[in-house]
Amino acid sequence: MSRRDKATLALLGFFLVIAFTIELYYVVAHDHIVAEAGRNPLAWLLSLYGPSDRAYFDAPSPLTLTLEGFNIVVTQPIGLALGYAIWRRRDWRWPLQLAVSAYVTYSVILYFTIAHVSGMAGMTDHSVRSFAIFYGANLPWLAGYTWMMWDAVREIRQRLARAPGSAPAIVERDRVAAVVEDLGEEATEVEPRRERGDHRERAETLAP
Repeated sequence: MSRRDKATLALLGFFLVIAFTIELYYVVAHDHIVAEAGRNPLAWLLSLYGPSDRAYFDAPSPLTLTLEGFNIVVTQPIGLALGYAIWRRRDWRWPLQLAVSAYVTYSVILYFTIAHVSGMAGMTDHSVRSFAIFYGANLPWLAGYTWMMWDAVREIRQRLARAPGSAPAIVERDRVAAVVEDLGEEATEVEPRRERGDHRERAETLAP
């Protein structure tokens, strides 16, 4: 197994663990996270992120609940299928990797965009610490899935370049060049022949 595949499996494993611990807890217990912040380690972790975005602590929003719920119910099973495809070296792994990584990258960018358009409305304290936590906590998903998307695009492009259907354009170009070259050679030979034929006809006409 290549280092690229090992890195992809490590990322998928990390995202799976977070999804079925912190994110699952948030979706299931979002109504009483604040009350459990003092005794539940998962609620305590969410309380650390809370000043950066209250939607993940004391003011859950439909958007964040939908994003995290979709991530748990849909994205993680797809991630498991992708992990199986990598382990078993299945070719359909690459389009699947491209699809899921593109979706998650888009969702993180969408989350950032909405936060900025709202003027960081969910951030209770617009401090350097809050911004650092806001971006730093989401960076693994943005960087990890962006890399997986780039890796899939690179592999698919290489395979398309090696596919039999990609050769005719080059072969056809070489064939056209060869035909043109042959025609040029024939043209240079035809002119002397024609001239010799003309002299021969003239000589026969002048003969008694």
